[in-house]
Amino acid sequence: MGTDNKPNEITHTRRRPYKLTDGAIVPSVTTVLGRFKESGALLHWAHAQGLAGLDYRATRDKAATTGTLAHTMAESWFRGHPQKLNLMVDADIRAKAYTSFHAFLTWARGQKMRPAVIDGVTQVEIRMVSERYRYGGMMDAVQMGDSDDLSLWDMKTSGGVYIDYLMQLAAYGALWDETHPDRPITGGYHLVRFDKISTGFVHHYWSALECVNSDGEVISCLDQFLRLLDCYVAEKTLKKLLK
Repeated sequence: MGTDNKPNEITHTRRRPYKLTDGAIVPSVTTVLGRFKESGALLHWAHAQGLAGLDYRATRDKAATTGTLAHTMAESWFRGHPQKLNLMVDADIRAKAYTSFHAFLTWARGQKMRPAVIDGVTQVEIRMVSERYRYGGMMDAVQMGDSDDLSLWDMKTSGGVYIDYLMQLAAYGALWDETHPDRPITGGYHLVRFDKISTGFVHHYWSALECVNSDGEVISCLDQFLRLLDCYVAEKTLKKLLK
């Protein structure tokens, strides 16, 4: 994405470790959330597949393909590139992915959103590291609306929307705001979910990722993520007792 990136903005593979300026390796947002992700629904689904005489792995891979392909085309559109699919993909899956993507495209164009360009860099697949909180992550895109407010976008391929998605958005928002204090996220948070099997997509929007509990306390998704981050780091240290 060019050579104009700021020091903590690296745009290559997702697999390279996230490092602080002192060289310390820090966990990613998805690694932290994945460690504490509730797996009961997934286990129940796999069990149901087995009772039906199906291989859950084959069903999972085929189901994920439609949403994944639509996600890939949407990401390509964000970048301003042509939307193409692997021709080796099953024709039915490819057709569903095209239908899903074009439904999204019609909606997205109506929203008059456009990828933010900062220092000559289109803000898509932005890899960042937080020196303050000591974690890293790669967000899908930052978009700019008619009022030039910046909004954070993430795309998923799943059967629903879960609380860890909100924590992920909040963690990405904190990464962005730390790296771009002069251009913070003020336009809210968007989540676009491409269904794994069907030809649809669902859009969700939050102006802020926090709410008030019954005691009048503000509970934020970022605070909850940071609690999990603390638990993740502490657990890594405590595992030394097992050696």
